[in-house]
Amino acid sequence: MVSSDKWAEITQSVEDNRGEAVDFLTKLVKTPSVNPPGEYDRIRSVLEEHYEVVGWEHRTVDAPRDLLESLGLPEPRPNVLATPDKHHGPTLGLIAHFDTVPANAEEWKCDPFGAEIVDGRLYGRGAKDCKARIAAYTLAVRALEALDLLPTKLNVVVAATADEETGSTAGAKYLAESGEFRPEYAILEGNVDRIWYATAGVLQYEVTISGKSAHAGLDPQKGANPIFGLEPLLPTVRSLNDKLSTVNVSIPGMTPPTCIPTMLDAGIKENVIPSTCKTTIDIRVPPNVESEWLDEKFLNTIEDLSLPDGLSISSKQTHRIDAYVADSEGILARTVRENAIRGLNGDVPMEGVMGPTDALWFGGYGCECVHFGPGDAESNQHGPDENVCLDQVIDAATVIAASILDLADQIDRD
Repeated sequence: MVSSDKWAEITQSVEDNRGEAVDFLTKLVKTPSVNPPGEYDRIRSVLEEHYEVVGWEHRTVDAPRDLLESLGLPEPRPNVLATPDKHHGPTLGLIAHFDTVPANAEEWKCDPFGAEIVDGRLYGRGAKDCKARIAAYTLAVRALEALDLLPTKLNVVVAATADEETGSTAGAKYLAESGEFRPEYAILEGNVDRIWYATAGVLQYEVTISGKSAHAGLDPQKGANPIFGLEPLLPTVRSLNDKLSTVNVSIPGMTPPTCIPTMLDAGIKENVIPSTCKTTIDIRVPPNVESEWLDEKFLNTIEDLSLPDGLSISSKQTHRIDAYVADSEGILARTVRENAIRGLNGDVPMEGVMGPTDALWFGGYGCECVHFGPGDAESNQHGPDENVCLDQVIDAATVIAASILDLADQIDRD
């Protein structure tokens, strides 16, 4: 680990660059990058301009047109890669996505894109997930750069990627699979109070109940209302979720599988019985549970459902991401955890998380991945009044800066 004197230097350098980092984060949050639809021109400019101003080398990798056409995406999908300098040796990627989920302003106490600071927390959509991580990762490298401590045998690249909220096909997945960016080590989005080394998989299904359309007032008896099919469907899904709660999970911090309805779509007009009613079901898959087993269990449940006369049901899988488990005792994981314990003055557990991340795409070819960054339970990720504690941006940057030096030292000795 870095010496006490060097730790003090890093801490001071991070603090000296706090203003720059907060300004960067503020610009990122004030620039909407909601996905869908994924209109990224403005956030791309903010990222490129920032790295231009600080004098870093940067390049933007756009997903190719044929991939976008196959996904039905009309807008460009940029991925911004920035580094203060290029060196020989392995690469450490500091990876965070810039797209966010939508925000319903009516549910918020403040402007979702106002970047308002209250009691040391910055509020806005994407403040935690994942723009504070971009700011913290950049700050860590800037602090080392100011001290002239950047390692010469390790390339450090900040990667701000697109489309994580919709599967990363044109973002991190494309970078990894195409070979445009394949680091040997990666620190990705995470919290300051724990380190994630495992992520859950996701299965999502669109379940369609089909009926027959008719006038709701004049001749409803001629129709078959698919909305009534929800009466047997939803309790059955809830029962399956309850049964799955008894499945044993082997990784700390992870829950048993969940089976949750998340979206409903039915009807074309207030006085018309719809012909279909669609619901989306989201299933989370911890690493020790087979996706195929859950898939079969869910589909059998749907097939055995007893519906009112005139209705039928079908389902299709619309999204799948596999679970991922890294080596919790790997060089990078141990280095980040040791520095987190040191920097946060307490135990920092090594756990799994029930959300997928881009670690799957990089870990798939052998990159050693670990999750760490600003954010905690109070950040209300994906919810109203999402926020991040600015002191955590500083804490995370300090830990990551020290970890960069320790990792480089370990690589040099090996």
